[in-house]
Amino acid sequence: METFTEPKDLVNNPHYLQQRQTSQAALDIDTIDAPIVDIVKSFQYLPCCFTLQSCYGHFIHTGQQDYKSMERLPISDGVGPVTYRIAYVAFCLDNSPEGRELLVIRWCGRGPQ
Repeated sequence: METFTEPKDLVNNPHYLQQRQTSQAALDIDTIDAPIVDIVKSFQYLPCCFTLQSCYGHFIHTGQQDYKSMERLPISDGVGPVTYRIAYVAFCLDNSPEGRELLVIRWCGRGPQ
């Protein structure tokens, strides 16, 4: 995994549990991009985190202008410039031993990259 932001220190958040419940109640799993739906679902089972946003990248090019399209890029030299592609999952970690361990696993390279 590649990230474009530096990690921030965890802070105490007395509203974490309420925010997690609100986020999970509002989550409509049917709106999650199919290639990452299992990843987003799996975060729901970890009490030390919850997802805030997610997106599986979409391609925009001469032959495909629908930014929600899941079509792969055609294998062709005639595609032209690709103007959009991004994939991410943004989540909130609890400042708890479990949340800190999840943060350490990722940032210290002990987990999947």
